Amino acid sequence: MKRGVVIAIRVLILQLIAVSVICCTDSQGGRKIQSYDLRFELATSPNTKSQEGSELPAVWAFESKTGEPAIESMPLLYDSGIWHPAEPYSWKENYPLDFYAASPLGYASFDREKGICFDSYDTAMGYDLLYTEPVLNREAEQTMGFVSLTFKRPLSLLRIYLKQELQSSSGILIKKLTLDGLRHKGSFISLPQPLWTLEGETEPYELWNGELESPANQVDLCESYVLPQSVQLDFTLLCDVWTGVSSLQDQELSGSVYLKMSPGKLYELYLTVTEFLTLKVEKNSL
Repeated sequence: MKRGVVIAIRVLILQLIAVSVICCTDSQGGRKIQSYDLRFELATSPNTKSQEGSELPAVWAFESKTGEPAIESMPLLYDSGIWHPAEPYSWKENYPLDFYAASPLGYASFDREKGICFDSYDTAMGYDLLYTEPVLNREAEQTMGFVSLTFKRPLSLLRIYLKQELQSSSGILIKKLTLDGLRHKGSFISLPQPLWTLEGETEPYELWNGELESPANQVDLCESYVLPQSVQLDFTLLCDVWTGVSSLQDQELSGSVYLKMSPGKLYELYLTVTEFLTLKVEKNSL
């Protein structure tokens, strides 16, 4: 890289830092106190469906020494590789803060004892929930106004693969896949340790519907976020089957597997329609 280009880049970096640092006057002695524009680096980016309201990530901040709130339920906006509060926040030096964050804002709340809360969440809502552990005692002058947040996922993820092993003279049309045995509603708190409290009863849940004909090769059929729980999963596959001499409509093939699911884990399930018209279910966790 040419020397002139290097110098220009360095000048630009210094200018950006200068813009983010604001000086104000201390009311007691006239001493200049530096303030910084608060910005965030997210190690895991939330999967927001839009940049609007309740679907955005949010942050809470409290003064480290007194516990007084500094920022409450503030949406974060993404711009040019940086997340920043929807309302600019001038963070003064010698003012340490504790930070908490969650996504999406519309389903998250905060409690000083319970931390990030997702109350009465239903997986039918379809959102990928995220939260952070406490980020404590951060000072603006040490970070130049940047705070790094690492999100964790309180949900588990099921990913379903499907194939068939029928004889070459036979075929199958997959029409619907239903899952039973799970509870889909619950409430989450992050402190003093992450904990789900499951609510309601188990209910059948439609994972997939459509038309898929004779998948001889394994296909990635669908995936779904679920509440972590230890349970037997019961699958029902609705399909049409034909051979060289007959046709069977709306056949229901059933198969089961036991899973002990943990937050943030991916569980891959492999469903196979065997040559005997049974449904085999095998598991793999990542």
